[in-house]
Amino acid sequence: MKTILVTAIGSFSADIALRSLRDAGWRVIGCDIYPRQWLANSLLTDRFYQAPLCADPDYLPFIRRVCESEGVQFLLPLTDLEVDVLSPCRQQLLELGVTLCISGEATIALCRDKLTCFEHLHATTGLPLIPTRRLADVVPGEAPVPCVLKPRDGRSSQGLHKAPDARHWDFFIQELDPDRTLVQPMIEGRIVTVDVVRDAAGHCVCMPRRELQRTLNGAGLTVETFWDEPLVQMCREAAQALSITGCVNFEWIDSPQGYYFLECNPRFSGGLAFSHMAGYACVNNHMACFTGGEIEPQVIPQQRVLTRKYHEYSV
Repeated sequence: MKTILVTAIGSFSADIALRSLRDAGWRVIGCDIYPRQWLANSLLTDRFYQAPLCADPDYLPFIRRVCESEGVQFLLPLTDLEVDVLSPCRQQLLELGVTLCISGEATIALCRDKLTCFEHLHATTGLPLIPTRRLADVVPGEAPVPCVLKPRDGRSSQGLHKAPDARHWDFFIQELDPDRTLVQPMIEGRIVTVDVVRDAAGHCVCMPRRELQRTLNGAGLTVETFWDEPLVQMCREAAQALSITGCVNFEWIDSPQGYYFLECNPRFSGGLAFSHMAGYACVNNHMACFTGGEIEPQVIPQQRVLTRKYHEYSV
């Protein structure tokens, strides 16, 4: 039986990840910064550990101790911060016999830097991209409104500001780091999330959905699954250009002028369970990418509305 350590089991994608792994016969070790009794998903693990914050100096020693004591062979981080911390450590993990189940280090670095990602895709693809520049590169006195200001390494909409006019622009730029803040024109439209799974052989499966209702941090609550061949082909082009391995999620803006690429989150999406409901086992196919297998072929999702609700548990 293979053993996997899954981090952040209180996060949105954890439930489908844990259930899929257990159903596939994995021995699942879970960890989170909160105690076991606070997490219903701890009921889906074979063993649970409370973890320090990933910014804590003891985080990496903690991961090492758990991997050694539990005989962990695979490590699956579920949040951006943990992906950032663990990605540069994959060689040390391999020396422990542990495979880190995310895209390669260069791909992670590219995806987590929104400016570098934009510049790379602009140079290597014909994708419709949102013009992106640093706040430091905006001419003093210029107010390119309406616009969006966001951190270069932002996540989950944290630190994102919308400046519809010069008054808002003048207010926001007083407090923002001009070197770490990006400026983009404001494009109106609905967010489209696409769960993308790509293996080492270049096979690529895409499961798109429109976000009808989402949390402030960008996790879908009610979505509409659909199929759009041109969008899927653009996702495959982006996945190849970024050298994606495993399951990630792309976000697009579906505007009256067409789709615009928004970003790649190099980890499971918060709404990953919707793609499973639409007919594709993203978690199992993600793991196939790191266990020497090939992913299953594309499933064409039917157009339907899916929603989620919460349950109460005694842990």
